[in-house]
Amino acid sequence: MKTVIDEAKRLQQTEEYANAIPAVKQSFQKSLGNAQNVYDNPAATQKDVVETWSNLIKEIHKLGFQAGDKTELQALYDQVKDTNLDDYLDGVTKENFKTALANAKTVLDDENALDTDIQKAYNELKSAFEALEEKPSETVDKSQLENLLQQCDSYQQDQFTPNTWEVFVPALKTAQNIYAKPDATQDEVNSATDTLLNAMLQLRYKADKSILENMVAQLETMDTSGYTPESLAVLNAAIQEAKTVLQDENLSKENQSVVDTQVENLIAAVASLEKQNSPNIIEKAAATGDVAPIAGIVLLALAGTEIIALRKRKK
Repeated sequence: MKTVIDEAKRLQQTEEYANAIPAVKQSFQKSLGNAQNVYDNPAATQKDVVETWSNLIKEIHKLGFQAGDKTELQALYDQVKDTNLDDYLDGVTKENFKTALANAKTVLDDENALDTDIQKAYNELKSAFEALEEKPSETVDKSQLENLLQQCDSYQQDQFTPNTWEVFVPALKTAQNIYAKPDATQDEVNSATDTLLNAMLQLRYKADKSILENMVAQLETMDTSGYTPESLAVLNAAIQEAKTVLQDENLSKENQSVVDTQVENLIAAVASLEKQNSPNIIEKAAATGDVAPIAGIVLLALAGTEIIALRKRKK
């Protein structure tokens, strides 16, 4: 018994003991302590001696359970643990890698992991990582998006109604960003293309208000003294309604008829102006030849009428 105890104490001072896994060291020390107590106890039975002696022998044998070096396993784990699996094909190889990665982490966290366990975990993780199959690189087609962006280069904000331009601008900026993005996916490009095209299709040119604007400007500076209150009221109402239409920036070419109607209303209101106790202004001018006060307005009205008629014929 003493020989075994002495050998155990000697082994405690060796590199073999120092490199044993923590669990072996713990059970070795406990078994050695028990053996020493039995040896020092005169009342110890033969059974106690045989049992403690046998246990200590087993613990000496277990010193062969050496703690492995985890340096290489840790380095490999750190290298591959953040692998983006979305870049690799689904299937057995990907699942094997997940399993090997989880097992490597378990071994790294186990202070009692043996060298054989560590080496096995390293080999399996290395093989699983090397077996991963990358997805084929995607060729992204941006040609359609590029064509749309080239068309948009000629667009000017003042050409279009504000409500449609406000929808167009965010779609244009998004499309420009996606086009410039080096790693844009085909789905991103397709989405940006569809959104931009839809915004382009919704753009509306502003209605032509030039005739209406000129008429309102001239009528507001016209000398209206001497006209009947009733005929002036009709003219002023027409002017105010025309101003309301002029202020509507969202009237598009599709709403041109709204603008043209205001021109026609102003023409009718001017034609209906009457001097107090006299025929209407146009009849008066025709009868007396005194057309100077209304000449500009009449000419503008006639021009407006002709343009409106032309628009209607084109339709």
